[in-house]
Amino acid sequence: MKINFPVFVLAKDCGEITRFDSIDEMQRELERIDVEHNEYAAWECNGRALELKTQQPSWLCLELLGASADKPLAAALENYAASLDVSLKIGSSTPERLNKAYEEIRAHVQKRGLLSRFFSRSKS
Repeated sequence: MKINFPVFVLAKDCGEITRFDSIDEMQRELERIDVEHNEYAAWECNGRALELKTQQPSWLCLELLGASADKPLAAALENYAASLDVSLKIGSSTPERLNKAYEEIRAHVQKRGLLSRFFSRSKS
């Protein structure tokens, strides 16, 4: 079955979620050893859970998990937002709403990054 991009990947160790637009982008950014050690959870754009596996020659393989996912994408995004002190309730898990929620989180992260750089310079 075809995987629909973008794909959202949760780094289980830190709770950060990253959106990827292609498998090539995923192969550049993710670590093979971390995929082998099941350090990520992943979902396609419509919220269906994915399993990340390794293979040859192109090292990364994506497979649909079905209904056995630990946590839905909407809940993972809400948890990620909460860890960043962003209040976010997703509601419906449409691809549009999931993408919008991710964009809201990223905007907050970028804004916070700019503010922290500004305040760190003003202390000097």
